[in-house]
This record gives sequence, structure tokens and C-alpha cells, in this order.
Amino acid sequence: MLATMKKKDAKEPIFVAVTSEDIDRGQPDDAYRDPVARAIKRATGSRWVEVYPDTLVVWLGEKCYGCKTPDSVKKFLKALDDGREVKPFGFSVTLKPRQD
Repeated sequence: MLATMKKKDAKEPIFVAVTSEDIDRGQPDDAYRDPVARAIKRATGSRWVEVYPDTLVVWLGEKCYGCKTPDSVKKFLKALDDGREVKPFGFSVTLKPRQD
């Protein structure tokens, strides 16, 4: 998957599927280990992902990519962090190189 990201150079949308396993094993209120971070790691091959209310950050080797957090992800994380029941879902993101 890492090779796919390099080939695309993060210009094409990536589909991320948050599964039941991600929900069961993810840690609420943890930007690095929540279900969405787990799913992004799997979709991109990244070993380091950060999920924030406004930004997703993905490290691929020495390169850092990011994008705005989709509304569907914000709603999912809010429900999860509030202790409400959440279900598997999917979303697409286009990661762009970060300059900061």
C-alpha cells in the first residue's frame, strides 16, 4: 500500500473503510489510535496517522501528508467520544503534501 501511495503521490482520492474491528480495537479520544486512525493506516500503509477535529495527518516515511477532516469523520468521532453507539462506515480523502 505504501508503494501505491508513492505512485499516486497522494493526488487521487483514497477510500478508507472503518470496520467493526477498528471500532472494537480503537481507542476513543486518542488521535493516534482511534478507529479512524487504524483505518487510515490500513488504507495507506502508513505507520503514523494523527486524526484531529479539523485535520488528518499521515506520515509516509519522511513525507507528511494531510487534509481537512471530512464531516462524516467528525460526526463519527463525536459520537464515539460521547459514548454513543457507532457503526462501520467509509469515506474518501485526497491527501496533499504538508508544508509545515
